[in-house]
Amino acid sequence: MDVVVPRLNANEDEVLVAQVMVAAGAPVAEGQLLFVVESTKAASEVHAPAAGTVSELLAEAGAMAEVGSVLCRLGGAAAAPVAAKTAVSAEPTLKARLRAAELGIELAGVKPEGERVTVADVERHAQAHGLGPRTAIAAIRPGRAVIVGGGGHAATVYDALLPLGWEVVGCTDARLAAGTTVVETLKIIGDDAALERLLAEGVTAAFLGVGGAVDNGARARVFETLSAMGFALPSFVHPRAHVGLGTLLGAGTQVFAGAVIGPRVTVGADVIVNQGVQLCHDSSVGDHAHLAPGAIIAGGCAIGAGTTIGMAATVLFGAQVGRDCLVHNGAAVLGRLGDGIELRRDGTHAERGR
Repeated sequence: MDVVVPRLNANEDEVLVAQVMVAAGAPVAEGQLLFVVESTKAASEVHAPAAGTVSELLAEAGAMAEVGSVLCRLGGAAAAPVAAKTAVSAEPTLKARLRAAELGIELAGVKPEGERVTVADVERHAQAHGLGPRTAIAAIRPGRAVIVGGGGHAATVYDALLPLGWEVVGCTDARLAAGTTVVETLKIIGDDAALERLLAEGVTAAFLGVGGAVDNGARARVFETLSAMGFALPSFVHPRAHVGLGTLLGAGTQVFAGAVIGPRVTVGADVIVNQGVQLCHDSSVGDHAHLAPGAIIAGGCAIGAGTTIGMAATVLFGAQVGRDCLVHNGAAVLGRLGDGIELRRDGTHAERGR
């Protein structure tokens, strides 16, 4: 029997496989929860239409799946493909979870107007409780968290989280043996397989310890995977950094010691604002970007998603840097830089990879 992706709404032909609750070879009972899938508007549970054994598992958590495609196959059940039984969950939508993380809101306190929590419900709750972009940072209640990645950036994240009151249970990293010390009391506790266990144990917050000296793609992929698994990805601001009035920080954004962000700045999700960065008023930074130590971005600038601005580089007033660019250490951006451009310190540039 094929268990296939149900259609959640008429306008979407794909869903996100948010959670995979079974493994290949596992026996399942009729009605047992197998998967959680999400559209942009709803989260749904996929249950086994009959008892059997998972003879083949084709779905992967964090991946997109087309409506009608096979999630898994059950042996010892009826041979004809059938649509899985689904039940609309009262859980918040994926976009609602990400928006709540951006604003530092605990979803348990958000009351939905409909059957599930939506982005509109989160934003209405924020407005009613006076949770603006800056006050939301202070409203996050520190608790138990895991750092994903075990390199130098993980140590820097840990150093920033301790004075904020977070209890970091450890790091996960497939490249390092369990028990390896990252810094002082912070140790590797396993690889990615440990994350599901931590979620089950109530460790629901995760911070990325993956850096991005020249390429932010790996960090972006880890961020999306953690989001799909259901981890909260809070932003944080080091106690010795400053965030100006009217500034918005996206989910998972990290602001380190000595950084100064001016007023009316918009910073996307999963952005590293590294030590000593000056990010001036009315600027914007796209998702998964990295502003390296000592970078200076003047007022009214725009930095595209996935871009790295190198150490001590400068972006002059009103300049625009496209997506997935690399601005070398000490280089200066004087005007507009297109997507995918590598700008060298001597002012020459080329498409990345050339």
